[in-house]
This record gives sequence, C-alpha cells and structure tokens, in this order.
Amino acid sequence: MSNEKALKTAEFDSLSGIDASQLEQRYQQLAKVKTLLFRQEAKNKRIKKIKSKLYHKLKKKDKQREENKVRAYLEEVDPEAAAEIQHKEELKMAEERLRLRHGGHKKWARDMRRFKGKMEDTETREQYHEMMREKNALKDR
Repeated sequence: MSNEKALKTAEFDSLSGIDASQLEQRYQQLAKVKTLLFRQEAKNKRIKKIKSKLYHKLKKKDKQREENKVRAYLEEVDPEAAAEIQHKEELKMAEERLRLRHGGHKKWARDMRRFKGKMEDTETREQYHEMMREKNALKDR
C-alpha cells in the first residue's frame, strides 16, 4: 500500500509542472489505452471459449498465410536473416520430434541422439545417409 502511495506522490510531483490541458490530454490517452486493453482481453476471452475445430483450423491457415507473406518479404529484403530464421525453426521442429511425447523413441530421434549435433557436418551426414541406404538395401533382399 505504501509503495502505491509513493508511486502516486511521485507521479503527482512529476506532473506538477504540466498545465491543465496537457494533463487532461494525458488522462484521455491513458483512458484510451485502458479501453483498448479491455477490449482486447474480452476478445481473447471470447476466442478462447470457441471450441469449433473448423474455426481453429481456419485461423491456423490464416496465421500460416500471414507468416508465409512475412517470410517471403523478409527473403526479398534480407536473405541472410530469412535463412537464420528458417534454421531456428528447423531446430525447433527437431527438438519437438526428439521429445518423448512426440515420438522420442522413433528411429530418427535415436539416430539424432546418437550423433548429437555431428549431423551438421556435411561429411558425417553423407556417411550416415550412405549407411542407412546400405541398411535398407540389405532389408529389401
């Protein structure tokens, strides 16, 4: 409570040099921000209550389209940054695939744990793919 009072007195002291019209303008601006926040919270609450699979599917597609537009624009403007973002997304997807809940026991995840980041080296990756081709060729016989 005392902290809140201290904040109020500090704000009052800082606003003492401002004339009434500027103070009124500041209060109007704060009120506008408050109403915008309230509306956004209400909208988020309403959307969160929606349980329609179709609605969420459509929203997901819209979000994906927007991300693709932004990604395409970024590739035009700054290809290096776009490549960096793409790499981060690939790492995120790989981590998701490694999690136990999402099939951490699968062959791909086991191999990734076995090689632990060595797969970034092109030579190691090629050796791994060659080994897997040989294994598959032996299975097919």
